[in-house]
Amino acid sequence: MQVFKFFKDEFHYTIAAQSEELAMEKFKQDVSPEFDSSEEIPESEWDERNVNLYVDNDISRKPFKVSIREMINAIEPQLICTNDYELIS
Repeated sequence: MQVFKFFKDEFHYTIAAQSEELAMEKFKQDVSPEFDSSEEIPESEWDERNVNLYVDNDISRKPFKVSIREMINAIEPQLICTNDYELIS
């Protein structure tokens, strides 16, 4: 697996996939046909970088933190996190 962070306007989207091409396909399918830039998150950083999770996606509640590695749970491309709350609500 590899992890990529895509940027579009003021939002970011972190996607895990077997390749950059599959991550781009997932982004284009779920978010937009275009993005501003992207970067790979090295596996050496997966345990250090955390994702905020909110119970019932309620951002008014205190989040709990999970590492990127803990969020990866499939072989299929998956959106791990985003700051685009409209996409996840």
